[in-house]
Amino acid sequence: MPKQTGGAFVALAAVMPKTFVKDIMSTPVEILNVGDSLDLARHLMKAGRIRHLPVVDGEERVIGLVTHRKLLTAWVSHGDPGHERPREIARDIPVDMLMETNVLTIGPDAPAAAAARLIETEKIGCLPVVNRGKLVGIVTEADFVRFARRLLEERVAGTGRQSQRRLKRPTKNLRGKRRPRPAA
Repeated sequence: MPKQTGGAFVALAAVMPKTFVKDIMSTPVEILNVGDSLDLARHLMKAGRIRHLPVVDGEERVIGLVTHRKLLTAWVSHGDPGHERPREIARDIPVDMLMETNVLTIGPDAPAAAAARLIETEKIGCLPVVNRGKLVGIVTEADFVRFARRLLEERVAGTGRQSQRRLKRPTKNLRGKRRPRPAA
């Protein structure tokens, strides 16, 4: 009998080899250094279509994280938009003024399920991957979506047709109230 987790059936664990963080993480990682500007962070995020930038020291140790959400907050809350251009302001603001400093990390040999659990329970978008104190990759929600897509594609290719079983929808809305389950 498949185990029910978060409203979805997880049945692949018995037939699938163990997956580690190193198997799904993104590398190389775009990074920022202490003293880099918010304008550089904005540019790297836009150019790379990414939402998380680890901040490292001279020895490639993670000391912070700049997120797209933090960057947007900075744009909205700083300066006088009627008289100042956000990009000009951002050139003068170092990322260390904005970065998260309490950053959770994970090792490359940790099970991918442990990373997924951390991302889910801590409600974070990424985990920098650290080996012997140095940044070696990053695992994000997008990496898990890509991993799930590949598994689903392999499953469809293996059976020749898409499974007819539907994933169960959550029965609670964001406020914790029960909602009726749609008829199948």
